[in-house]
Amino acid sequence: MERTIKKLTNLIKSTHLIGANASNVLRHQANYSKMAVRRLEAIQFPESMDRPDTYRLDHDNRSHSSSVQIWSPFVAQSLSGPDEEEICFGVQRSNVIDALYSYYDRKDGHAIEALTSSRIEIAGRAWKDDLVFSSIMDRTLKRLKTRANSHVLFQAPKSTGHRTLSVWFVGVVHCYFSYVQDGNVNFLAIVEVMKQQQFDNYNVVTVARNSRGDRYKKYAVISISNILEVVGLVRYSASDNLFKVVWPYIKYTDKIGHRPAGSLGDL
Repeated sequence: MERTIKKLTNLIKSTHLIGANASNVLRHQANYSKMAVRRLEAIQFPESMDRPDTYRLDHDNRSHSSSVQIWSPFVAQSLSGPDEEEICFGVQRSNVIDALYSYYDRKDGHAIEALTSSRIEIAGRAWKDDLVFSSIMDRTLKRLKTRANSHVLFQAPKSTGHRTLSVWFVGVVHCYFSYVQDGNVNFLAIVEVMKQQQFDNYNVVTVARNSRGDRYKKYAVISISNILEVVGLVRYSASDNLFKVVWPYIKYTDKIGHRPAGSLGDL
């Protein structure tokens, strides 16, 4: 250790801004070490060949760099069967069907007559804008004990007379899936939405989780493209159901693009 300290001390040349010089030295050393590790990884673990069977690209954009993707494992599920059967890792079939109807009603601006397919293909992870989104399905299959990447901030349209606003919600994703409606493939997610969401006095997002049991949970189907951020929940009081919401590079003054908070009735 003494040799390391001496080596780094000798690299500090400034007599005026010693603290800044020391910080720059440490940063340079860290970047050098990171580069060396990446070179070793590239040699020892070269990138594998592209495997189309491990992901699905969205229907409208086939570009690998900008499209929405869902990642394996994939599980085919049917919308036909007992209503109480769970088909999306904790979500009953009846809740998935109701949420699908609501999604297409919001998307089309009017009530649809029927769902045109009885099949969905669920997946544990999704990819968009260089971010990987996880889910309860992924966490369950991998037996993970963390809640990482399954809570998301998303937007949804809200009609107010002749205008349509974009409002925001926070929820936990149970699974991602592809669904074909009227011949169009849609990449969607089934989300349990927080009971209440709002800004506090400092523009920090605050949410309340349902505490009354499964009967009162609110599920919504959303487009993966409408997910804005992967978020984390921070408990700030004695209650187990009240949280502050955080995510990387958050700008509190931006107020989520100046979108208002949504209510469960909007979904």
